Amino acid sequence: MSITGIFDVKAYGATGNGTTDDSAAVQRTIQAAMASNSGGKIIYFPEGRYRIESYLTINHPALVWTGNNATLTTNAASRYLTIQSGLEISNLILDKYYLYLPSTHKNSGKMFIRGNMFKNSPAQAIISDAGAEMMPSNIEISSNSFDNCCYAVYGSYSNSIIADNTIQNSINRNIEIASGSNNLITGNRISSGVTGICFLLNRKSTQGIGLDNNVISNNRISNISEEAISLDIHGNNSGSSGSVVKGTVSSVTVGNSQIRIVPSFRLDNPSNGYKNLYVVFLSGKTKGQALKIDSMGPDGKSYLQLVGGNAKDIAVGDRIVLQVGVVGTIISNNTISNAQTGIDLYGVAMETVVSGNHIDTCKPDGIRVSSLYGVLDGSYGMVFNNTITSNILKDANINVGIITFGPPIDVYASGNQVISNTLINGNLLYSYQDEVLVSDNVVAGSGVTSIANCSTSLPVPSQKYLSQQRFLKGKAGTEDSVYVCVQTANGTYQWKALK
Repeated sequence: MSITGIFDVKAYGATGNGTTDDSAAVQRTIQAAMASNSGGKIIYFPEGRYRIESYLTINHPALVWTGNNATLTTNAASRYLTIQSGLEISNLILDKYYLYLPSTHKNSGKMFIRGNMFKNSPAQAIISDAGAEMMPSNIEISSNSFDNCCYAVYGSYSNSIIADNTIQNSINRNIEIASGSNNLITGNRISSGVTGICFLLNRKSTQGIGLDNNVISNNRISNISEEAISLDIHGNNSGSSGSVVKGTVSSVTVGNSQIRIVPSFRLDNPSNGYKNLYVVFLSGKTKGQALKIDSMGPDGKSYLQLVGGNAKDIAVGDRIVLQVGVVGTIISNNTISNAQTGIDLYGVAMETVVSGNHIDTCKPDGIRVSSLYGVLDGSYGMVFNNTITSNILKDANINVGIITFGPPIDVYASGNQVISNTLINGNLLYSYQDEVLVSDNVVAGSGVTSIANCSTSLPVPSQKYLSQQRFLKGKAGTEDSVYVCVQTANGTYQWKALK
């Protein structure tokens, strides 16, 4: 029934006439291919329209689904193929029919989803999920087209590539990643939808796994109603999606050459849902630092062992919050136009580099760095050590740390830098209360530079602030003051008033 490992679904009873349910015939083809000893396991769909009304599963690392002008469809609201393992899904038209990769998905090597057309999917055209320590890995989703889908690609991935896809007429979001690390998203063309490429971190649904060391580069994104590219928290009123819980430090010790703190709270079932956590300090000498948790003690509750930091700077009573982060993202050389926000580092971003992007007509902001989301949804944002550099913006603002609405912020953002960007008819807005380093930017045309939310006190002068300016909010009826950090003749540092 097969030639050199090619299993033709029509040979197993499929009609491809668009009216007959071909589910049973396709299932027989899958079983024959998986039972075969042939080197190839290619399930082939000749030209036709195949109704599939049952949920099917493939589970073999060498199995290929491919076709020639063949459409897989359903009369149901939607149906999907579960891929426990496989080699390739290619050259098919999937109409209301989508692909599902569970957290238990495993391959001996890379799996390819390429050259397909997905259309009219009321849900996600390609969806994956994550377990406590598992998610699909080594997936390449490339050179596909998506038309009129609710989402194009959604879920959790690691060591994967999403490249050179064309996405249009999206009903909701386009590419949305909930957790994962070491992914490359490049060369995609996205021309509509709510968001373009979104890292929407959801601690609850992904067992606390964060998003580390991902690259978003050389994509073209236009006509987006919200953010073209965003690093975000999936919010809810309990705050469990972004941050876990807040409290204070009850005690500090040093064990195994690492700092151990005992928090004022206890975590329920920590080994089953709190991975990749950071302790963010909201007060004290360590205010503004985010230290990763190495372990939680033998019972997961007795202490939090931290990576880095200085035990001498941590004191009993310091306020802390536990936070999952989006760490080490590179967003480079993308072309963005006609979005509400071009690039948004919103509530969870750490050590992000945003460079070489071209952003045109994004109102109000071309690039925004803010922890506001955490304030609004009951969780806690953190935006630390992000670098915005060498971007070109036209009719779009750069906005770092400006909070224009919402309750008083209880989050500390520090170490953010805005360097050597060019803004044409756009404003550079920033707040020194968040310790933003701003230098060598060009603001041309009708744009202005504006500083809001000035601090009421200056930080302790040190080499860290040398030559930097700080704006100090004046008392009622007086102007704000500007200070610069200088080094004195005896080698100490001090703030010198400029006005």
